[in-house]
Amino acid sequence: MESPEPCIPKRPALDYVLGASELSGLCARLGFSPPIWHWTEMFNARIESSIDEASLEGEWSRRRGEADTGDGIALVTDPAALRAVLDEAEERFQDWANRAENREDFDGVIQLVRSIRELLVGRKPVRASLILDLTGRMSYSRNWERLPESVYERKRTLDHVSQNLGRAMKREKGLTGEDMAPHLFAEAAQVYVANDWMHDRWLAKLLTREMLSNVRSSVAKSANRARRWNFGCMAVACVVVTAGVLMAAAAVKAVGVLIAVAGAVALVVDALRICDQGKLDRIIDEVQGGCFAGGVVAERLERLNSPRLPIPSILVELLRTQRC
Repeated sequence: MESPEPCIPKRPALDYVLGASELSGLCARLGFSPPIWHWTEMFNARIESSIDEASLEGEWSRRRGEADTGDGIALVTDPAALRAVLDEAEERFQDWANRAENREDFDGVIQLVRSIRELLVGRKPVRASLILDLTGRMSYSRNWERLPESVYERKRTLDHVSQNLGRAMKREKGLTGEDMAPHLFAEAAQVYVANDWMHDRWLAKLLTREMLSNVRSSVAKSANRARRWNFGCMAVACVVVTAGVLMAAAAVKAVGVLIAVAGAVALVVDALRICDQGKLDRIIDEVQGGCFAGGVVAERLERLNSPRLPIPSILVELLRTQRC
């Protein structure tokens, strides 16, 4: 019987991380607003999906200093969708502008949004330059709050951690199809551990919970593969031993016995793995509940660490940042 997947409730990955009130509180303590790049990238993607990309090529060529072969007009393929994202973007940027010390960048985006929407309402052509100006401002103006360099660097670092965490929770795949989650979780945890100013109970709990869930899932998959091999090995051993008995061939029987012994040893290892998984599940439940002592849990994980249940060392270090 295959081991079940860990029963940790999953939420919409990046939306949950970036929308959490705890993250807003952490950012406020550090002196800046929550990350907004997630929304600006989402707005840009939705805007570009509503427009024929080829109709923007002429303007791109002109900006690169090449010959402009287009008519300068963006071909809007889905006006309703474009208006919807413009309405949503204006509302979001108005909110950010009202909370910012300097509104200049926000107001520039809002004005472009209104200009494009006015053309759409009047069924007038939308110039490609307006679309590229809007998406460009959203993409490249990251320091919206005009923060001091030291504070802005902290904001960028926290953005990087939250982005990696969200991508890992979505089980992002690499170019060759490999699961990127272990690498992304480890990178986020390394940055967290290395920056004392980022240490926060909510963020540590979220990182720990997701990393433990990923470990549990990986171990369960490995165990299922090993279990299928074990049962296959025992089946082959039975066939070989039976054949040896029927043929009265001692050598064949000996091979069958050796295969059976190997399978039995593997089954013992599998039983130990199941025991370790039970201990890991109890740790996951404790972390999920939120009432845990980081140092104690780190020691328990270190004792569980073995070839059959590998525990990332950065996860242990992450837990040790929790003093209570």
